[in-house]
Amino acid sequence: MEQLTGEINKVSTEIEKVDNQIEKVNNEIDAVEVLLKKPFQTWTEEEINQYGIEEQKAREQLRREEEQLRRDKEQLRREKEQLRGKKLELLKQQTILLQNQCIGLKSNRNQETTKFLKSSGPLDPKIHHLIPFDILPWAKHLVEAVDANQAILLHGHRQSGKTSALRFIKSRAEEQGIKVYYLDMNDSESTLERCCLHDQTIFQFLAGAMTDHLELLPNFWGPDHFCKWSETLHKGTTPPILLIDEYDAFLKVCRKNPVFLVQMNKLISYNRNTLGTFFSSIVCAGTFSIVATQYDVGDMDVDIDVDLKWPFYIETPWNKCLFIETQPFERQHFEDFAASISESYGVRIEAEVVDDILETTTGHPGFSTWMFIKSMQQAVEHKCLPAADWMNSKRTIYNTELYKTPTMLKMIESASSSKKIARVLHVLIRDNHVKCSEDPLVSFLRAIGIAKPSYPAGYLTFTSPIIRDCLLEKFYPAYDNINEIISFCDPTPANYIQTILLKALSHIKATEILDPLVIYSNGLSEAAIHSELYRILRAFFRTEAVAVHTECRVVSSSMRCGIWLKTSLSEYGLVLKTECDNSNIQNEANPQMVKYASSKHPREMVLLNFVMKEASSVTFPINIKPTGWDKYPNTTFSVLFVKVMGDVDNGLKFCYASNGSTCWCDL
Repeated sequence: MEQLTGEINKVSTEIEKVDNQIEKVNNEIDAVEVLLKKPFQTWTEEEINQYGIEEQKAREQLRREEEQLRRDKEQLRREKEQLRGKKLELLKQQTILLQNQCIGLKSNRNQETTKFLKSSGPLDPKIHHLIPFDILPWAKHLVEAVDANQAILLHGHRQSGKTSALRFIKSRAEEQGIKVYYLDMNDSESTLERCCLHDQTIFQFLAGAMTDHLELLPNFWGPDHFCKWSETLHKGTTPPILLIDEYDAFLKVCRKNPVFLVQMNKLISYNRNTLGTFFSSIVCAGTFSIVATQYDVGDMDVDIDVDLKWPFYIETPWNKCLFIETQPFERQHFEDFAASISESYGVRIEAEVVDDILETTTGHPGFSTWMFIKSMQQAVEHKCLPAADWMNSKRTIYNTELYKTPTMLKMIESASSSKKIARVLHVLIRDNHVKCSEDPLVSFLRAIGIAKPSYPAGYLTFTSPIIRDCLLEKFYPAYDNINEIISFCDPTPANYIQTILLKALSHIKATEILDPLVIYSNGLSEAAIHSELYRILRAFFRTEAVAVHTECRVVSSSMRCGIWLKTSLSEYGLVLKTECDNSNIQNEANPQMVKYASSKHPREMVLLNFVMKEASSVTFPINIKPTGWDKYPNTTFSVLFVKVMGDVDNGLKFCYASNGSTCWCDL
């Protein structure tokens, strides 16, 4: 299993490299096209020296170079398709191996499972385990809209189920005897570019996907001509359904030839105005950047991915069409899915494991399925998976596999493409949400799957807490000016971590935890305190064999942040709270700390509560009852209150109080 996982990761890396090569070739093609459109008399000396002083010969050489670049790009695309096929085969082998392991564990099985587990799309309901589309609210809406002959713009981030939904629509329609044309614009992009090169219309391109007799195609002069041709082609049958996937790739080509978008819009308008007479439904699917086509906004002025630039002022019919957005899995749907798969494979996964997956992914389709598959792989070894075993192994899975998944690598690569994005991400990571009024930047962060709209309006938060965990190390400063290095004593004396935390307080930056973007009416931000302590502890132990891990989750719509220190001998946990009084700590935070201790059996657990606005609500003496502590005699529990004073201009001051204290103590 480990060898297969390694091979899959290796192929994924090769696919990423080919994608980078394709992007490089695209940039070279763009440069050639720009030069071809440039008046010869304005060419630079370098350009003339490279291509010649005679305009006709120079332009001929440029065209030959462009043709060669397009051939190179086509070759890279074929190479990518081969790698994707290889990866798919490896994934099937991995799933079959897991399946065979499970089959051997179930004594009362009468037949082998015929479906496979797969975390990355697209998924086929005939061969893959998945949550039925007909119970997902957004997918049900999509099906109803297709049946109502509507034009639909389906949008959502990567791995949210768009392509799988289109395949479901295709399979369902074909069972009803309706012809379906499915176009993947990533695969069709080079063909579309050739249409652009030879001054052909989008109708020529679509017709080429609908018939093999390309030599008999007329030169379509408009959408009515194309629709009448399609009507003749499908005479006597229900009008076909047109599904256009990866619509963003189409928009990329439209940057060079905006008339394609005009023609596509006319087709959608014409079909809508004729009530679906020629196409039963037209569905375009892509990431959030396609929503830009409904606005009349022009070029962007931010330095991010050119694929997202809005290159035209065009009135589009999408404003009058239906927008459907993919959504995370709902709890009940995912729990039923997990129970069904566990029963099918003959293993038992404790409910706390499923809860943990949902809390750390918030139902993100790609990551929640990926984590569930990892739990299944662990469960087959012992026929069951207790929560404690899962918690102990989850961090290793995070460190060795999560950071290398194609989805996470793509997010990190995309987010690293701009300093402006990095600045926004710094605040987003620090506080778990950020106010961002720049529509292009918001659209980009949503498109790559990092962020989603939050409350109040105008704010963004993470699509899933698991993404914050991964990006915290990448986009939040590490050591800065912290010179102090602490030697870790293992085994540790009593309350050792509490002592370390008191040392860490002097390194907390006022500019971070008191930033106007962080401070709200409810006081200090738990996420901001968490980010700062994570940064400081990593700096303290940077030369030691101590792993500092972050773990975020969403419970009852509230973000919960924790930090774990792990050595070869033991673990140490830190539960963070802000602006809590004694009652909150006793009744809500303490049970949470005990629950975490039950799953990992750490040597020490510290409940740390930072107060500023609510400092006056803390009552003395502090008497937090050790409810549940006696169940874990090998774990040292402690509670620490920290009072924050000061401001950005004059710096921070801290007082602290532990359980039993009768007043605040100075550091």
